[in-house]
Amino acid sequence: MSGIQWKECFSRTRNRKYWFNSATGESTWTAPETETTVRLLSCMSSIYRQ
Repeated sequence: MSGIQWKECFSRTRNRKYWFNSATGESTWTAPETETTVRLLSCMSSIYRQ
């Protein structure tokens, strides 16, 4: 996952956000999991397990 850059964009025709990766040409309607997101979720789950 490291080094993958996603850009949040907005579709005027669909009136909603999407994410685009210029390195791969991939786009998605759902927010991609980034390395930061995975670390944050891991940290939060360890806090709430206590």
